Amino acid sequence: MRKAPFVAKDMSLQGRKFLYACAFWAVAADEQLKPEEQEWLVNQFGAEGMTKSLDEFVALESSRFVEVFDDCADALSDDDKLRIYPRLEEWLLSCMGSDANVPDEERQVIGKIKNRLMLDDEIERLGAQRPGPNGAGSGSRILSGHTGEVTSVDISDDGKYVLSGSEDGTVRLWDFETGSPVKIFKGHEAGVGDVCFCGGGRILSGDRFGQIRLWSLETGKAAWKSDQRSQGGITGLAVDAIGKRAAFSSDIGMAGVMDLEKGQMAGIFGERKRGALHDVDITGDGLFVLAGGDDKAVRIWDAGNGSEKMVFEGHEDGVMSVCSNADGSQVLSGSRDNTVRLWNAGTGEETRLFKGHTFSVYCVCFSPDGLRALSAGWDHKVKIWDMGSGVEEFSLERINSRFSSAVFHPDGRHVVAGGSDKAVHIACLVV
Repeated sequence: MRKAPFVAKDMSLQGRKFLYACAFWAVAADEQLKPEEQEWLVNQFGAEGMTKSLDEFVALESSRFVEVFDDCADALSDDDKLRIYPRLEEWLLSCMGSDANVPDEERQVIGKIKNRLMLDDEIERLGAQRPGPNGAGSGSRILSGHTGEVTSVDISDDGKYVLSGSEDGTVRLWDFETGSPVKIFKGHEAGVGDVCFCGGGRILSGDRFGQIRLWSLETGKAAWKSDQRSQGGITGLAVDAIGKRAAFSSDIGMAGVMDLEKGQMAGIFGERKRGALHDVDITGDGLFVLAGGDDKAVRIWDAGNGSEKMVFEGHEDGVMSVCSNADGSQVLSGSRDNTVRLWNAGTGEETRLFKGHTFSVYCVCFSPDGLRALSAGWDHKVKIWDMGSGVEEFSLERINSRFSSAVFHPDGRHVVAGGSDKAVHIACLVV
């Protein structure tokens, strides 16, 4: 049997009931529950859940079953549908073996289920996208659970976990492969402005009230919290390559460097008169901090003494996002002027201008190999650009979501994005 794209036990109560109705309809097509199908049902629903649901549906008359099936579908929330519908056909096929071994009658039942649900129309209405032909990990997936706008996303170095922060004040950890929630970190008293992995089983988060917390992934508790309220609300966080130093930016124009082990401030720089800083980065070696803000510039400071080393100017509106590449030789910036710009970090020269967004660009980053750039904006789009030619290679559009944050997966084939629809989106660039 092929691997299932999700596990029914991870869904809501209504989601589980609906999925069992779908599975029952499919496996009952040949009027015989095969041992491998029974094993699959137990793995998906648990032994007790499988037995209870089986008894419930077996007792129904065939005409009554369709009514119950419709009731189960009607009871689904859009969040449930976003998690289930794009991969429902793949999930049902996982119960039936390889493509070559799926009986015709069971394929016909899947067709009937799709028609009954108007599945293609519903997927289009939800703004979702089917997985690609490579199965799990392909196409587009949506992770739902936040109750406020998703302001920030990150992904672990090994690619196994996705991290998200939200205006609902929570930080959530997700399994990248399955999309299942792993842990919720609670404690912030305001919306979370940014999150990032720090290595060593730690994550960092900062909120609109100026509180920064370092969390343990194992315990889900804060190792320390630092109140930077006097420096403003946190708009950006970044950690050096070895997880020793962290940088932050604030909504009153300040930036700072912190010792990650102790949670102590190591330096503060910036000027309030320039307006808010919207994003920050720190070079891999931890020597330089860069930030962009309302004054339309990207500024670089020496992380040791706080001296301003360089200013990149050229944007026609506020800079919302900044990112340096692995060796610190190049810098990307995204702006409210709807453009992405590439800079030579040594000379301050603008070397490439990327145009294509129709509204503010809120996030930029480099691909793992440094050959492509990612940008995400309030025009509901995530774009991938070829660094050499400046040509747009890929665009993900979600009508229902402005994107505030996005990042490449370490495999270079996937992107993770978060935005105003309160969801985390995972898209495959190559299917």
